[in-house]
Formats: sequence, C-alpha cells, structure tokens
Amino acid sequence: MVSSEMTNAALGSGRRRGSTFIEVMIMLMVLTCLVIVFSGSVLMAKRSSKINGQYAQASSLCQHKIDQLRALGYGRLTYSELSDAEVIDATPASQPYGFIHDTYIEGTTTPDPNIPLVSPQTSITIAGTADPDVSVANVKITWIPAPGRQRSILQRVVYIANVE
Repeated sequence: MVSSEMTNAALGSGRRRGSTFIEVMIMLMVLTCLVIVFSGSVLMAKRSSKINGQYAQASSLCQHKIDQLRALGYGRLTYSELSDAEVIDATPASQPYGFIHDTYIEGTTTPDPNIPLVSPQTSITIAGTADPDVSVANVKITWIPAPGRQRSILQRVVYIANVE
C-alpha cells in the first residue's frame, strides 16, 4: 500500500512539473491578444502625436502673426503697412488677407520637419469695434491633419488698442 501511494504521488507531481500542449497554446493566444492590443494603442498614440505636433506648429505660427500685429500697432493695421512689414502676402489686396507661412509649409524648413502643416490656408481679418481706439484682428489657420480627415482649424482673436 505504501508503494502504490508513493507511485501515485510521484505521478501527480510529475504532471505538475511540465505544461501540457493545451496550456502552451492558451498562453500563446493570450500573449498574441496582448500584442495586438498593445500595437493598436502604439499606432493610435503615434497618430495623435503627429496631430498634436501639427496643432503646436499652427499655434506657434498664429502667435507669431499676433506678435507681429501687436508690434506694428493700432495705426499701422492697413494693407500697405502690413504688406510692407511682410506680415501678409501681396495678394489678396482685400480682406481676408493671406499671410506668409513659407517656413511652415510641407516640404520646406520647419521647426520640426517631421510635423509639417499639410495644405495650410491662412488668413488675417482686421475690423473695428464699437470703441474707435480698438481694432480686432482674427488670425486663422486651417490644414489637413492626415489623409482622408477633415481640415483642422486654429483661430485666434486679438484686440489691438490705440495707446497714444
């Protein structure tokens, strides 16, 4: 009797030492599912990072134009002054004005050439307000964040006062 108990214990412990083929297959399926889920999230994070980078590029360009408008001042927000200061493009000569953005166009030098603005469209519109000593400038940039997606829009409004 003692010998049969030892034999059963030896057989039972032998089964616990190794893994069966089915257990190995289940582990491989679980591992495969985890890899698929992880790779999908990595791809989504990469796309999100690119879109966020483009938004940062557009935001930087928009702020640059606002700074240029503020530097010109209230009295110089005319087509000729803006054109001479190279804040806007020569065409169109009427509002909304397009503005110079060569350093941010796809295929040219950018602060981060891996995140260009694709097909950007830019505009500046300047209008008066109820207060005769204040003008409002609307700076707008649109671009295509990725093929097949709708255009992204970044728009900033700045009030420029006559401080003289």
